[in-house]
Amino acid sequence: MTLVVDPPEGWRYGFPKAIPKGYMKMSWDDKKKWYIEQGYPKSEIDKYGEFFVISMWDKEDEISEQDLGHWEYYGSPFDPDDYFGFIYLITCTDPENPKRYIGRKQFHQYRKGKDRVVSNWKTYSSSSKHINTMVEELGSDKFKYEILQLFETKGGLSAGEVKVQWELDVLTEKYPDGTPVYLNRQIGAIKFIPKEEVNEETRERLSRIASGIREERKDKEGLTDSEEEGITTEEKSDKES
Repeated sequence: MTLVVDPPEGWRYGFPKAIPKGYMKMSWDDKKKWYIEQGYPKSEIDKYGEFFVISMWDKEDEISEQDLGHWEYYGSPFDPDDYFGFIYLITCTDPENPKRYIGRKQFHQYRKGKDRVVSNWKTYSSSSKHINTMVEELGSDKFKYEILQLFETKGGLSAGEVKVQWELDVLTEKYPDGTPVYLNRQIGAIKFIPKEEVNEETRERLSRIASGIREERKDKEGLTDSEEEGITTEEKSDKES
């Protein structure tokens, strides 16, 4: 497995690129030095400051080159007619507004007594008023749209969205300054037993996303593993209370 990273607007500077050996154990200063050596401007790192959020994935997951509108998908080309919908991640790359949002979208609309019609999924920017307001204010070029997983059934899609939102802790995950990482305000309720589950490949990608956020937070705050574990335990106690 070869992991690659993509910093904010990394495409301008030749990213994504494979991480060097020992990347996960590097200090934040060493990581910054590596990014600069790879051609990423120091001014960009300084501009984003503590909100320097990266994307990380397995290089074996090729970015699909088919027409997906503004979406990116790290997998094989697919036929939307074969799927009900997908779970997505939207990331704002603006250093002043480093927010994320997890949601779902159907490929088709189903109308009573009529054939299904293609939805607006290629240009869709979520049902979140917060996201749509930011897109209007900042421009769509300040956002990264990623398809995390495809689902063949309505039940699988609904359950998968909840599972992803729960695993990424979208309601309580925060940056070092205390501001929320995600703009999600709720996690949907499940009233049925789904026929599909989030697959292992997506679970691994979600784990890398969450690990990347924790590692960057730990590096920037100068925490040791034991101190980070202490914070995690304390946060869990607060949630249980």
